Amino acid sequence: MEVLRESTFKLLKEGNEAAFEVVFKTYYARLQAFCREYVVDSSIAENIVQDSFMTLWNKKSQLREDTNLNAYLYTIVKNFSLKHLRNLKTSDNHKEYEKNRAEELSLNAMALVELETSELEFKEIEQLIHETLEELPPRCREVFDLSRFGGLKNREIAEKLNITEKAVEANISRALKKLKVELKDYLPLCILFLN
Repeated sequence: MEVLRESTFKLLKEGNEAAFEVVFKTYYARLQAFCREYVVDSSIAENIVQDSFMTLWNKKSQLREDTNLNAYLYTIVKNFSLKHLRNLKTSDNHKEYEKNRAEELSLNAMALVELETSELEFKEIEQLIHETLEELPPRCREVFDLSRFGGLKNREIAEKLNITEKAVEANISRALKKLKVELKDYLPLCILFLN
């Protein structure tokens, strides 16, 4: 689901640093979790995601008005991850201790090549998430929405809805279980949406 307001996207295109910071905070953790699934090393994943945001910043003025930032950022991270995995495979630093990881990294690279990050794929996932959330009980849906799309902490949700933090956690857990079942064919793309 496109979390950002149109005004934030417009300001980003114009070079507004505060808007870039909002985009960074919205997507950074999700992109890093996705990248870590493939490159394994968390410090390398961090570098790849930071490089991806630098690419976004450098190309901000070239973004089309209808750009889906989820798909755009995801594709940049995917491409940088593939480049890293291919370089690692041919690197002289790929010594004996890496041989155990070589097969895993090779499989990760193949999985990334096959992974669809098109805007159409994201729209399909967004639609499926929307439909799945509509099936949840109203309170559960409201809690999940405030948590994942409203950016509120459990304590803030509990205060806002006048319920306990345990009730908030239970509702979030229930929603995540339902989403994971419904979206099983789209993992790990859903990391962007569910973290």
